[in-house]
Parts: sequence; structure tokens; C-alpha cells
Amino acid sequence: MNAGERRCKATNRRGERCAARVVNAAGYCVAHDPEKPADMRALGKRSAEARRRPNPARVHPGLRDYLRENVSPAEVWQALKLALEGANESARVSASRVLMDALAEGGVDGRCPHCAMTEEDRRSEAVAVRAKLDRLIETRTRPRKRSDHQLEHAVSARTAELQRERDEAKRERDEMAAKLAEFVTE
Repeated sequence: MNAGERRCKATNRRGERCAARVVNAAGYCVAHDPEKPADMRALGKRSAEARRRPNPARVHPGLRDYLRENVSPAEVWQALKLALEGANESARVSASRVLMDALAEGGVDGRCPHCAMTEEDRRSEAVAVRAKLDRLIETRTRPRKRSDHQLEHAVSARTAELQRERDEAKRERDEMAAKLAEFVTE
């Protein structure tokens, strides 16, 4: 430890000196200050709630603009991917936060960050999908045409033919097995 570096004077539950480096004038961290006892559970809950909410302001606007203007999305994604797959826990958490913030913020120019569609594109696609779904439902509920019955008859006939072939193959197999048994017993 450097001479200019200050650490908390208190000891932790294991009996070791507290490792916190952010200390007040008395030399204690927030968790160990005897004059201002802190509810650590409440602090933890507040911290978790703050981290759970995506916050696009976490990325400095200047950096966000620079990335949009000068760095390709592929390069940004590659950097995030490396951070997410790396061994550095802090880098993984930061990369995850950047992704969550980007998803919460939405895409560029009002486009979806996932598919780059505009709201108008999404609406027209939804109308087309609904029409296709309606057509599929209609074809499933209307009475069968004659061609459907012909197809069903052809399938039944072919199924019967295949069953006959299977039965014949079984008979041949049984005959061969019987001949083999006679040969072996002689």
C-alpha cells in the first residue's frame, strides 16, 4: 500500500482490515463509520434498483455521437462481444449495461434497434401478417374441395400398397428364417 493511500480503519467480519479506499475524515468507509451507521441492506437495494433501470445517459453524449458518426456498428458490436466473452467481470458488466441502454434508447432515426424498421414499416408488415393469418384460417375452416378428397384417396391407396409390400417382405423373411432353421438342424 502506498503511503498516500487511505484505507478504512475498521475490520470486516473475517477479522481482516476493511479494503475500502473511500473513507471520510475520521478514516472510516460508509459501512463502518461509527458516527453514521448505514443500513447496508437498504444501500444494496437502492444500488440494485438503480442498476436495474436502463439509463441511456450512462454513455456520455459526446461518446455516443462519436460512435454513431465515426465507428461502424460492426466494430462496436465486436468490441462489446469481446468484452462480454472476456474474463474481466467489470468489462462484462459495462458491456451489458451499454447493450441494455442501447435497447432501451431505441434505434437511430426512429428505427428499431433490432431490425432497423420504422414504425410505419412495422405497421404495414403487421397488416400483411394479419391478412396472411386470416387467409390461413379461412383455408382451414372452409369445406374441402374435390381435389382434397382425391388427394386423400391417393394417399390411402398408396398406404395400402405399402402395407401389402411390407406384409410380403415379412412373409419372405419368415420363409427364409424357416429354411435357415431347417438347414441348421440338419
